[in-house]
Amino acid sequence: MSFAFQIPALDRDGLESYVAHRLNKAGYSGPHMLTPQALDALYEGSQGVPRLINVLCHKALMVAFGKGDQSIDKSHIESAIDDTEVAKREKSLVQRLFGQ
Repeated sequence: MSFAFQIPALDRDGLESYVAHRLNKAGYSGPHMLTPQALDALYEGSQGVPRLINVLCHKALMVAFGKGDQSIDKSHIESAIDDTEVAKREKSLVQRLFGQ
């Protein structure tokens, strides 16, 4: 016997709520850690997939920590995307389809 569960992709607002919830559960209670532009880039790179959101946020946090930054901006998310093969493919596809 096996069990399976699939979590649907989140929309942009759902992504923002999800990230805030995850940070809160991790003990963070300060101001918004991710800029609006970082959240937009995170949505584009993850396509709202929760597991990929987690991976990209973790990597972006590590990039920011390494630079001594106190918040996550678009460049941190882009670095995380560039380091994550599946996110790079999604970003490339979106750019080809929409010319972004």
